[in-house]
Amino acid sequence: VPQKLIFAVALFLTLFQPLSACWIWAVSAKSGLTLSELNEYDKTLIYSELQGLVQQSQYAPDGWALLGYSLEQSYPLGLLQRSEIPAYMDSAAFWSTAGALLEESAGKLGLGHVRAASSGASGIPNPHPWLFTGSQTYSLVHGGTVNKNMLYNLMTDSGNDLSWLTAHPPQTFGVDTWQDSSGWANVVDSELILLFIMQQVELQGTILMGLEAAFSSLLAAGVAPGQLNIVFSDGQNLFVFGGAGGLSIAETESHIVVMTSPSGEGEAASLDWTGLGNGELLVIGSDGISRYPDFAGVTGEDPPAVPKGPWLLPAYPNPFNGAVTIRFELVHAQRPILIIHDLLGATVFRTEIPARSRVAGTMAWIPRNPNGQSLPSGTYLVRIQANNGYDSQKILFIK
Repeated sequence: VPQKLIFAVALFLTLFQPLSACWIWAVSAKSGLTLSELNEYDKTLIYSELQGLVQQSQYAPDGWALLGYSLEQSYPLGLLQRSEIPAYMDSAAFWSTAGALLEESAGKLGLGHVRAASSGASGIPNPHPWLFTGSQTYSLVHGGTVNKNMLYNLMTDSGNDLSWLTAHPPQTFGVDTWQDSSGWANVVDSELILLFIMQQVELQGTILMGLEAAFSSLLAAGVAPGQLNIVFSDGQNLFVFGGAGGLSIAETESHIVVMTSPSGEGEAASLDWTGLGNGELLVIGSDGISRYPDFAGVTGEDPPAVPKGPWLLPAYPNPFNGAVTIRFELVHAQRPILIIHDLLGATVFRTEIPARSRVAGTMAWIPRNPNGQSLPSGTYLVRIQANNGYDSQKILFIK
């Protein structure tokens, strides 16, 4: 009975919450208030929102982080705490940090993140939010997976100009340098996204134009908006971008909150949550929300039935405890390959997809190793890789 109950709970969470490599929370106080100046009702709501993030950390084993900006935009920031321990297992430290953010913060913005590593180093304190410090401190939290080699090519003109990455080297967490294969393996895609955005902000001259240039380039390279669920901040505003429903937003008289998956319990469940439109950008500040529904050339309409790049349809059942059916539509994909990784990045399955299977195709997968032994329970990343793009999604195997 306990095993069936666990499976039922996991199934509910999967069906009613978007799958993501990571879970995001961000908050902005309104009307010139700081977070510590919010009334007790709003603070109760925010604590409930954070409780939802803690619950989601059961599926995010690679740690948590909370950030709070100071009004002066100083560095170090007003508050920044990282942990390699899942938040639900590190509750004393998490809630102590949350209390400092809400009761002592002199700033109006907070960002939170729980991580299930799908790129780069694991076993380290959660490196989100990523920081870029110049005249002010920029930050980014990300949910999704983007090809690191593609990001490298976009930033370096396919390897012809390394000046930006040389001046702003991505972290390798103590393993060689980013230019070595072992160091590059430790680089996280999310930091490369931040570096690419900042490169474009510098080139374009404004944040909005830089974001538009960066996201337009990524989408043109075949990245689905659903792999770019992002909250970016300059310390004054939150810039929110992503796929349809990849992030949700709620607003009260005193604060605005963004979450990957709003909690279905507690006070936060009573808020009026709305999902982000496909490719929509929101700019959240003290005065409220500005919406850009057609940002970076993406309309708010649903994706076409046959997308231009590889596209995975929802796998089923998910979670699963035997076989899972992986569905895809790949009419325009060039030489697509289906790859399944575990969360450490190891490939557990790989096969080419024949041309006859590319229209509304399916493939059944049983999680076994080459010796026929069952793979461990856990989250796996399904990836379609083709010459002209890729897509990915998570599946949850429960024995």
